[in-house]
Amino acid sequence: MADLHRALIGTWKVLTYDMTISSEKGTSTIQPAGKNPLGFVTFTQDGYMSVHMTSSEAIIPHKSDMWYQATDEEVVRAARAMLTYCGPFKVTEEAGEYLLSTAVDVSLDPNWIGGDQVRKVAIEEQDGRPLLILRPVQTFTFENGDAAEVIVSWEKILPKENK
Repeated sequence: MADLHRALIGTWKVLTYDMTISSEKGTSTIQPAGKNPLGFVTFTQDGYMSVHMTSSEAIIPHKSDMWYQATDEEVVRAARAMLTYCGPFKVTEEAGEYLLSTAVDVSLDPNWIGGDQVRKVAIEEQDGRPLLILRPVQTFTFENGDAAEVIVSWEKILPKENK
């Protein structure tokens, strides 16, 4: 577990954000943040994490030079596509799986503040590079009864790539 905690330290760039939906009609996979999501997650040595992710389609600049002067429509377009939260994290093991738990201090979604965001976590290797895979602890259900599972993969930014 300590090895996984150490391996998380650093900054990771989002590669994929896939949602698999299961319904009576079958299973399909969509990309809620588009085919090229934008985002980073950083894990610090002192035990904090911060994630910022959005859709590449949602980054249309607003007409005003200042964010606070953007129209309600522009703010909604940007905010609905944005996932951002931060707080102290810990890695635990349960039933043979590793869990990443973040105690949310700040979030775009105010309902998350003060709660925990928990994901199944694994680090794999792809083409010689570390790949972080995050999955939900459980699937969630839409109002129509369809079940969904989100899998997000992140590629570690290695020191030589920092600009």
